[in-house]
Amino acid sequence: MTTLMLCIAAGLLLAWVIHLKLKISAQRRRQEHFVRLLKRHMSTLTGDVEVVTFLKTWGKKVQCDEVDTSWTQRRDAK
Repeated sequence: MTTLMLCIAAGLLLAWVIHLKLKISAQRRRQEHFVRLLKRHMSTLTGDVEVVTFLKTWGKKVQCDEVDTSWTQRRDAK
């Protein structure tokens, strides 16, 4: 009896894992579809924008241009 219950539990667990894998696969396909749509939309919006400045700030830490501050006086300098 115990062996039968363990086999049923293992079968249900296996069915649940297969179900979850199918849901993950469907979500991954949906995500890839939305990424393609977003890329297409962004390319239409930014088709005339210079790509270098767009990629410089998109998803990365903003890099400010260096500013010459050698003319400022430091407080600790005498």
